[in-house]
Amino acid sequence: MNKNNSLFSKSLFIYREGSGGETIAMESLASALQAKMKTVKLKMSRDEKGGLRSFLLNLWKESIYLMRYFYRHNENYSYVITSVHSFIPSIWFMHFFYRYKLVFIYHGNRIPHDIGEVGFSATIGQKILLKLSFFLWSISMRLVDLSLLPSESALKYFRDHKMTCPNNYMILPNGVKLASFSLKKQQRNTHQTVAYFGRIDSKKGIEILIRALVYLPRKTHLLLAITSSDNDKEQKANLEKLIISYGLESRVQWFFDVKLMRKMYAKVDLVVLPSFEEVMPLVMLESAATKKLFLGYKVGEIPKFVNQVDPRMCMSPTNNPVLLANRISLLLGLSEKDKNEIINRFFTLVQSFDWDNIGVRFMQIITIL
Repeated sequence: MNKNNSLFSKSLFIYREGSGGETIAMESLASALQAKMKTVKLKMSRDEKGGLRSFLLNLWKESIYLMRYFYRHNENYSYVITSVHSFIPSIWFMHFFYRYKLVFIYHGNRIPHDIGEVGFSATIGQKILLKLSFFLWSISMRLVDLSLLPSESALKYFRDHKMTCPNNYMILPNGVKLASFSLKKQQRNTHQTVAYFGRIDSKKGIEILIRALVYLPRKTHLLLAITSSDNDKEQKANLEKLIISYGLESRVQWFFDVKLMRKMYAKVDLVVLPSFEEVMPLVMLESAATKKLFLGYKVGEIPKFVNQVDPRMCMSPTNNPVLLANRISLLLGLSEKDKNEIINRFFTLVQSFDWDNIGVRFMQIITIL
């Protein structure tokens, strides 16, 4: 036991300040680990303009910051753990001087793998940026001593997209910080609220969800809770035009305050994630933690997880808004007894995914590396 404690005390977990699901996940994991090892959140101003110049500038600033950090602290770490793939080249370079093992935690953020990700009308700068990002990801996977993936479907995702697969990997599921969610009873409203929690992304299916709202009763409203500040303004503008074109302005609410995002679950009847690409989405775990009904497509780990609760909570991916609306109506129309039985099973299932439990699994993995 003393040997393990010494090992943990000589380990460093470093991640980046930001917004969105990854930051929430890493802050929660850091909280679970900080009693055992040193945790550092990288706080620095980043260029948020986007494009090739911003990418290179941020990469340079992060690299200099990391190398200075290791030089100044000059500690004899056994392991350095990070969740940011752009950190890896710098951390790997410094390991020649400090001789630690490098561990990368992948949490299912989609990595662009095709020019189609930025569109065929992409500028030369966007195409270069895509190639650089993909190259950085590829070499990062070759440099680490161990990659921690949230599921086997994450590895399948790499292979399906002909991306570099980790040579050495183990499974560390995504988690949820159960204590941070309120289980207050939902206030009764004259309308029912369907919610989407996530970033604005063409693969996330927000457009199909908006179209499905047309086929739902007028008492059904839609909450678009955007969990990341890093969003495509053009895509958001297109979604707003779509909402106006269907006359849905009074039934759709946007919400962007990431710090208050978790409180929004209390206002929701059903969480819908019509995403065509997922690994193990945090929103699914958060829905379970807040005892909310959930509906997702059969991608990644979603069917494996929700089928243990009720198979009606996932469906085959579709671009047909009528099919999506029908499944939403089915779940919203369940009796209170059926709803309570489902959400209680959902809540029971998520207990083992609390970040404190995931932290214990993480430390068990480190001891055998």
